[in-house]
Amino acid sequence: MDVMLRDCYKKPAQDAFIAGVQDLERKNFLGLKPDQQTAVLKQVEASATPSATSPSFWQIVKEVTLLGYFTSEAGIKASFDYQPIPGRFEAIKIKPGQKDFMYGNQV
Repeated sequence: MDVMLRDCYKKPAQDAFIAGVQDLERKNFLGLKPDQQTAVLKQVEASATPSATSPSFWQIVKEVTLLGYFTSEAGIKASFDYQPIPGRFEAIKIKPGQKDFMYGNQV
């Protein structure tokens, strides 16, 4: 999450995210029972106000969570018809000056 937050979000969004995490820490979120955690998250979602200039804490949490899940092996296998490419990898030797087949660049 640190890398995503630092590399993909601007400073106002980073600040909103940090403030949201600090708010959850003040509420002892990790020490709550699951049903209490759900109630707190529903409150956070209900109080999230969209902004034209910066995403809210709730929006960032949703974006990063979904991205993490759907780009993980478990998420792909559970959510999509995962079909690995059949066959085995066979390396080929490229001669000096030969173009690669993907981009047409000379090697």
